[in-house]
Amino acid sequence: MRKYDAVFIFQTGADDLTAGKEQVSAELAKADIKVVGEQDLGERDLAYEIKKASRGHYVRYDVEANPESIQPVEKALKLKSEILKFVFFRKEQ
Repeated sequence: MRKYDAVFIFQTGADDLTAGKEQVSAELAKADIKVVGEQDLGERDLAYEIKKASRGHYVRYDVEANPESIQPVEKALKLKSEILKFVFFRKEQ
C-alpha cells in the first residue's frame, strides 16, 4: 500500500458538493482504497473555466492504495458531473 494525496475540485453548491463527496467515497471504497484523512479547503476562483464553471470547491484526501487500483478509479470519476477536476499525487515514503 502506498500513500497518496488526492485533490478534488467539485461544483459549487451544497447539493453538488455533498453528492460529489459521496460519489468519491463510494468509488474509493469499491476499489479498496482507504481514506486516512479529509481536508475541506473551501471554495475558490479557478484559474480558468472548467466545464463552464469559474469557481470550485476544493477537497484534499489522504489515501492509502495499491498503485494498480488508482487507474480504474480515475476512469470512473471522470464521468461524474459534480467533479470538475481531480489529481492523485504519490507521497514520498
